[in-house]
Amino acid sequence: MRIQAVVLVVLGEADDAVAAADRAAELAGDGAAAAVNHRAYIRGLVARDLDAALADIELVVASDDDAPPAFVDTHGFLLHLVGRHEEAIDQLNHAIAGMRAERQTFARRFGRSPSTAAAVRLREIDQALAVMYHHRSLACGAIGLSGQAEQDQQLAREKGFDPSRGIL
Repeated sequence: MRIQAVVLVVLGEADDAVAAADRAAELAGDGAAAAVNHRAYIRGLVARDLDAALADIELVVASDDDAPPAFVDTHGFLLHLVGRHEEAIDQLNHAIAGMRAERQTFARRFGRSPSTAAAVRLREIDQALAVMYHHRSLACGAIGLSGQAEQDQQLAREKGFDPSRGIL
């Protein structure tokens, strides 16, 4: 259901994407933070039910002092979408720092490994960073920080940001 929701976003089927994300969260059950994060993010991508999405992710992030960078990114992205750009940038800075630390730790342990799995995981981390840089560029651009926005867009492209391939 989660992959289906992303595919539907890429295809421009907003209502169906939200329905698939809702169904995935329902199947995951109460307290499934990853499913709630996914639903909130899908709502943000299609700009639907933003207040509900923000409330969902704020509950998830508030309940975890060490929330995963992806959850913090969703929070920052949604803050940007509701016009709270400075707060968004703070959250996105935190998300990027967390993901960069995760990449550094992983690369230190497995970066020279000939393992395909290690290479795939590093690529996943880079794609997550690409999305985070893109989100921060949007928030920075919204408050006139054009230099930072351009720098973040460049970093996003270098890390593989590509909405047409579902890296969004």
